[in-house]
Amino acid sequence: MKITKTFEVHSPIDSVWDLLQDIPTIAQCLPGAELTESPGPNHHKGKVAVAIGPMTAMFEGEAHITPKPADRSGVIEGSGTDSRGGNKGDLTMNYQLTEVESGTTAVGIDVDVELSGPVAKFGRTGLMEEIADRLIGDFSSCLDAKLAAATPEEAEAVAAKQISGVSLFFSSLGAWLAGLLRKLFRRE
Repeated sequence: MKITKTFEVHSPIDSVWDLLQDIPTIAQCLPGAELTESPGPNHHKGKVAVAIGPMTAMFEGEAHITPKPADRSGVIEGSGTDSRGGNKGDLTMNYQLTEVESGTTAVGIDVDVELSGPVAKFGRTGLMEEIADRLIGDFSSCLDAKLAAATPEEAEAVAAKQISGVSLFFSSLGAWLAGLLRKLFRRE
C-alpha cells in the first residue's frame, strides 16, 4: 500500500532538519511509539501501537535510517512484528524537506507499507489514508510545538497525544460516512 503526503512545519528548513536527526525526540512526536534501544547511530529499535479499524496491534521492531543531508532527504526502512496478534509490518519511507517560504518547511513523504496477518484485513487504502492523515497531523503539530518552545525543558515536555483505537475508529467511521453522503448528494 502506497501513501504519499506533504505537510508543513512552521520553522526554517535547517531547524526542521536538525530536529528530524534527533531520533529520541522525534519518537516523542509519533503517537503510540516508544524508542527502546539505539544500537547504532542510524539503527533504532522500538515499539509502536497502531489502531487499524477496531483492532490495535503492538508492533516491536527496528528501523534503519539513511539521512541524505546534501538534499535534505532520507530513507527509513523498518519492520516489526505483533506477536500477540500474529501481525507483521514492513515499511519503506522516503522523505524530502523543501523550504516553501522563509520560515516554513514542507515535508514530503512517500511510504510503502506491507501488512500481513489479521490486521491486513482492516488495512484498506481509505482507512489507512484516514489513519495517516490523523497521525501526520499530530506529528506535525508536535514538531511545531517542539521547535516553538522557548526552552529545552519546554521542548522536552511536548509529546504526541496518544490516540485511542476507539476514537480513531469513530473518526474514521465519521470520515467514511461523510464521503458516502457526498457521493450520494452528487448523484442527485
